[in-house]
Amino acid sequence: MKLGVTRTSKLILDLGDIDNASYLKTVGDFSLEDHFDAFCLLEFLCSREIGRLGRDSVQCLRYSRAAALHYEQIPISFLDHQKAALSLTTIFDLIKFGQSRADRVFID
Repeated sequence: MKLGVTRTSKLILDLGDIDNASYLKTVGDFSLEDHFDAFCLLEFLCSREIGRLGRDSVQCLRYSRAAALHYEQIPISFLDHQKAALSLTTIFDLIKFGQSRADRVFID
């Protein structure tokens, strides 16, 4: 299922319950910027699910796991650079940026 797109137009997909190694293979062509975009989108979706179904919902846990996998691919220096370049100073800014990457179905 399509969750959204990165700034370079790569699809961010919900890959369900596949293992971490298989998930990372599917995003093997992601740049650091793509991983950052996916991380932000997944954090947005997780925060959305927390508000709807709670922190322990199956979907929130899947989004959190995928977000963590993308986050692990991003060096801290690049993360800081992206946040500064995009003027993301708070977690709320990061979530709002993630929302901008989301497919329309998740915004309404």
